[in-house]
Amino acid sequence: MFSLRKIRCAFPKAAERTTFIILTCKESDEYCFCTSVGLSPSDTRGSDITMTDTGNSFYVEVVTEKGKKLIDENSKFFAIRVSR
Repeated sequence: MFSLRKIRCAFPKAAERTTFIILTCKESDEYCFCTSVGLSPSDTRGSDITMTDTGNSFYVEVVTEKGKKLIDENSKFFAIRVSR
């Protein structure tokens, strides 16, 4: 049986075991979910890592320690580039 109470109790535990990776939008339009809930397309709230499409690659921003741990454990998939 469906129980909203059970879902509310289970979500925090599941969220602790989950690393949230958000793909940001370059711009918003009239149907943008982010702006409809008071955020922006590049907002980092609620994410551990954000990724932004730069055309030929992605800019990856580590937001939390959980995100840093995931990047560190999988460093072979990430190239470090610093723009100046």
